[in-house]
Amino acid sequence: MRWESFKRRRATVVLVILLLLSLGLLTLHRTPYIQTFRTLLWRAEEPTPRSLARLPVVSSHAKGTVSSDKTQQLERRLERDRLQAVLAENDRLRQLIGFRASQWPTAKAAQVIGRDPQYWFRSLLIDRGTVDDLSQDAPVVAVEGPQAGLIGRVQEVAPHTAKVLLITDPLSAVIGVCRRVGDEGVVVGTSSGELKWQYLVPETTVHLGDLVETSGGSDLFPPGLPLGWITEISPQETVSGFRAARLKPAVIPSRTREVLVLLQ
Repeated sequence: MRWESFKRRRATVVLVILLLLSLGLLTLHRTPYIQTFRTLLWRAEEPTPRSLARLPVVSSHAKGTVSSDKTQQLERRLERDRLQAVLAENDRLRQLIGFRASQWPTAKAAQVIGRDPQYWFRSLLIDRGTVDDLSQDAPVVAVEGPQAGLIGRVQEVAPHTAKVLLITDPLSAVIGVCRRVGDEGVVVGTSSGELKWQYLVPETTVHLGDLVETSGGSDLFPPGLPLGWITEISPQETVSGFRAARLKPAVIPSRTREVLVLLQ
């Protein structure tokens, strides 16, 4: 009996002690000391300005500045490219006008307005036609740097446009001559954009680098129009008994932007 009574008293004492401790903790929770301790602990965990300064923060203003800088750089680059294109066009037109004034005063200047992607070395379209006195088979020349040269002839003509058959077309044929030695042959186009000078006599003495011009042996082309320079000579005769040579066009037709049409 005594043991049972002791256990009940002990349980009561423990309960009272726990209640007193709980009341004490609730009271301390509201004391300035505890509040100060909690504040210090929170500040210890809070990021400092120095640590925040190390974070890679990009504001919306900075983003806008970067985007604006890139846009301005792109605009300046485009403007520079446009200016260079205008200057290059002015140089080409100045050279074209100079050749027309000195050699072909009646020629009509025209601009290339179209090409066939499948037949890049065969033809091109220009912005002149019958209203500008153009006619079929009229010679077409172009200028590249200080050099002028024949690039083709008018194949088809409409009121305001004309199709030019280029000398680099395999169907094109022009009688060419090397003035240095007087040898003549037929210059035809190739699929690679080069020219081939055929039917040279076996004993020809032409050299690499010689210029081949129109001979004037046909009614289509006047004499003296540059066709190209010799880059390769066949070492022996072909099956037909003649020799041949390859030519680099005096003017690359694929680079041509403006032309002169020689009126007949």
